[in-house]
Amino acid sequence: MKRLPVNLYRHNNRVVVTAPSPGLEPANMLIEVRGRQLSMEQEARGPGQKRVEHVRREWSTGPARRSVVLPAPVDARRANATYDNGVLTVILPVAPKATSGVIEMPKVGTAKGRAIRHVGRELRAAS
Repeated sequence: MKRLPVNLYRHNNRVVVTAPSPGLEPANMLIEVRGRQLSMEQEARGPGQKRVEHVRREWSTGPARRSVVLPAPVDARRANATYDNGVLTVILPVAPKATSGVIEMPKVGTAKGRAIRHVGRELRAAS
């Protein structure tokens, strides 16, 4: 199982964790907080993920797992997880005392209707 790369930062009263997760669905991801430990697990799904002989294989969608120690106690019950453009974003509110729990992701898209990512420059010419 490969190690899931993450970016972790603190912004105002939130801890934010992002991880590349191309080709997955929310049902393929498990996000859990226990104390100050965040654990994320992804299961490979889709065509070409079973053991087959690849002519060329330069990337994979899983399975992957990662646990990180959070820089502050968080409330997992009020956390928000979104999945957009192949990137998993977990937003955890800082709390006086850590609250454990599984973070559900009912639908995909940007967090609360706001794009919080850097989308880069447009690569296609404007029409």
